[in-house]
Amino acid sequence: MLRRQTIAFLIREMIETTTLVFLGRFHPDSFIEFVQHRAQRLALRAGTRLIRDDRIEVSVSGEADLIDAFEVACTLGPIDCLVLDNHRLTIASPRAADDVLKGVAHEHG
Repeated sequence: MLRRQTIAFLIREMIETTTLVFLGRFHPDSFIEFVQHRAQRLALRAGTRLIRDDRIEVSVSGEADLIDAFEVACTLGPIDCLVLDNHRLTIASPRAADDVLKGVAHEHG
């Protein structure tokens, strides 16, 4: 059985918070709705930081691989928005990992 400290380390390695910056031509309401839907489907937390017709910044946290999938999905759609470029700013999020650990501890007594 893994010790709590080992589990904490592993979870901290998997959880991250990333700001995705999308540049292009957007209908902001449509893109934000799309972002929220995709985040929900991938069990990620997402919130918008900046919303303009030519730039949208989305803060997202969760498992790194799911954030990658989320980024690809947002780059491709919705149909009425055109993403011309994107990049990300990533910071480690021990707080998010601590929230996950609390859930693990609760589930296992």
